[in-house]
Amino acid sequence: MSDLIWYYARGDAEKGPLSTAQIKTLAAAGKIRPEDLVWHEGMESWVPASTVPDLLPNGTAKSKDRDRAETESLAGGKLPVIAAGAAPLVHRFPPGTLVRYVARALACAAFFTVLLTRGCERLSDRHVAQSQARITLAEQRHRTEWNEKQRQVASEIAALESVANRTPTQAEQLRALTAMAVDLTVKADDAERRLRAVEWEPLQIAAETAEAEAVLAAFGQEVLVLIATVCLAVSLLALSGTSSGAERWMSLAAMIVLLFAVYSGSAFR
Repeated sequence: MSDLIWYYARGDAEKGPLSTAQIKTLAAAGKIRPEDLVWHEGMESWVPASTVPDLLPNGTAKSKDRDRAETESLAGGKLPVIAAGAAPLVHRFPPGTLVRYVARALACAAFFTVLLTRGCERLSDRHVAQSQARITLAEQRHRTEWNEKQRQVASEIAALESVANRTPTQAEQLRALTAMAVDLTVKADDAERRLRAVEWEPLQIAAETAEAEAVLAAFGQEVLVLIATVCLAVSLLALSGTSSGAERWMSLAAMIVLLFAVYSGSAFR
């Protein structure tokens, strides 16, 4: 009987949720009579308290048939007999149970909505960063290629210039290398303009488009996160109000974490 959530009913009035210790305390104090109906999760229907083992104090338990007869007698013959497979006497599930089921489903849906939304937002940011990185990488490869060619020519020019008495051949090589260095600079500029028009500009347009789409999607994502956060808060409040034991404390702890995330701003960044 431990760790169960109990409800009991007398006439049309229902009480609960109660822990096992609480309902036993009420039974010991005479607050729960043998003819009162009790229910907990997992039971098919409401049953008289006298039929539940170890619930009522010793000496108050009655047989199931006798309790049923007395219950019908107290109700003036208007109380229907609970048959196997029949609908429960008051409700098949107490109101608090339905609230908990709905709250759990809502909490799960809201939690995964926040995760998916934040995940989509991170993917969008990565897509923008990737588009911009393609441009940077293409420009760096171009500059590295031409800088290496110019460095080699500059190294040969420096070696010839360091010779004090150059031969005519060396002088001719120096003039040719100097002209080659100027030509390489011109070719590098021409190649950069061509690549910028043919390859880099489409990459730049794609990066700007991805950034604009990310900005437009950010508003909808923030609205969705806000709605999911509110739903999560409502479901946690409902769970903490209708549950007991570990589930109640876990709901309260989750609510504290959620409030901290919202007020610290980390939930909406």
